[in-house]
Amino acid sequence: MTRPHLPTPASLPQAGQSAVAQGQPLVLMVSLQGCTACEWVRRAVLLPAVRANELQAAEIDMGDERRILLGFDGQRRTPRALAKGWGVTRAPTLLFLDGQGRELAERLVGLPLIDFYQAYLDERLQHARQQLRQGRVGRLRLPRPSPFHLIMPT
Repeated sequence: MTRPHLPTPASLPQAGQSAVAQGQPLVLMVSLQGCTACEWVRRAVLLPAVRANELQAAEIDMGDERRILLGFDGQRRTPRALAKGWGVTRAPTLLFLDGQGRELAERLVGLPLIDFYQAYLDERLQHARQQLRQGRVGRLRLPRPSPFHLIMPT
């Protein structure tokens, strides 16, 4: 049985522009083959949202040295080279990108507090969508929510 995957676009600019045309950021998951956290994020969070037309998502494998993709800079590179160029060192990493590959919200790295993963994702999606609506782009940072505020009684 094959596990479902998000699409790996041959052209990242085309995928990003398609998402932006629908008013959405491109949520790009940088994964790694055999990564159980990646599998959970894909299966439990991203694929259901894609199927419900709630977001536009794609995936690249940071260990893939065979496939050649068109990057946002117009150069053809392997997914591994793309991930390295973005400074991605952990899987899963979710990037929230505009049509030119600029980051619209803070990256979601790893699998922090699984019970709150959807809330972390929703916060970043809201911020990225707001940046698109306002025409603001670039590498923006959100304040990182403290897990202590989420689990400590008030």
